[in-house]
Amino acid sequence: MLRWHGKSNEIRARKLAVDMSANLRLRSRMDDDTHELIVRLCARAGIVMEDASVIALSVARSRDDAILESELEKLTLAVELIKTCIEAASKVAR
Repeated sequence: MLRWHGKSNEIRARKLAVDMSANLRLRSRMDDDTHELIVRLCARAGIVMEDASVIALSVARSRDDAILESELEKLTLAVELIKTCIEAASKVAR
């Protein structure tokens, strides 16, 4: 689905949220495809959370400022992707 490494993927994640916000819900019941998309977005957020937890725990092992800065940047990107996936899932669910 979406990888969270790199700025281009962050742009794709934002575009996904924008694209999903344009989808007007005219039906009273959620169809299977919509439900599947919400499940996939939530699962992706969970996977990124797991990956981010490993990075967060690795910060304690490093005393090098460059490595620390790199790890914090990775965590920031992970948080942005998690937020974008959850926002997109919320917009699709409406």
